[in-house]
Amino acid sequence: DNKTLNQGVDLLWGTSGNTAITPRTGDVALDFEHLMSKLCINLETSNDAAAVNLTDATIKITNLANSGTFSIVNGSVSAGSPVATMLSGKPSGFTEYVVPQTIGNDARLIITLADGTTYSLQLNQCTTTDDSVVNIWAKGKSYTYTIHLEKEAITFRALVKNWDNATGSGNATLEWD
Repeated sequence: DNKTLNQGVDLLWGTSGNTAITPRTGDVALDFEHLMSKLCINLETSNDAAAVNLTDATIKITNLANSGTFSIVNGSVSAGSPVATMLSGKPSGFTEYVVPQTIGNDARLIITLADGTTYSLQLNQCTTTDDSVVNIWAKGKSYTYTIHLEKEAITFRALVKNWDNATGSGNATLEWD
């Protein structure tokens, strides 16, 4: 069975593996994983004449999916169709839970300064510190993009790290279809 997931909500999917099936007493351990990706974008500038005013700057991301589906059976995630604007009006340093997906060539990160100046970059051209291209947001991963803006210049880097999985035990009510 597939269920809908939407941007902005962190969902966990868990399984007990085979431990819930065999006859047992005591707690059944449940291993949970995040179904969404976590995204943060930080803006920075220089301290010299090339600096830009980042006060009230906003961030927009275009041409990516903001919804999708997940399988309650195995936790797999499928992104829906891209929308024109999947994220808009966010300040520097925001955190958003986003649908795991491939980042296509049309996906753009657009920064608008308070004076109306805009900077735009092709999102799937961002690289990590080891020059790996970030062209997919995977479930359970956290992505922090640092965008350095100056007058007539923009540089960027991305930090990708595992998002902690959680293991739990206790009481659970299981529903079967």
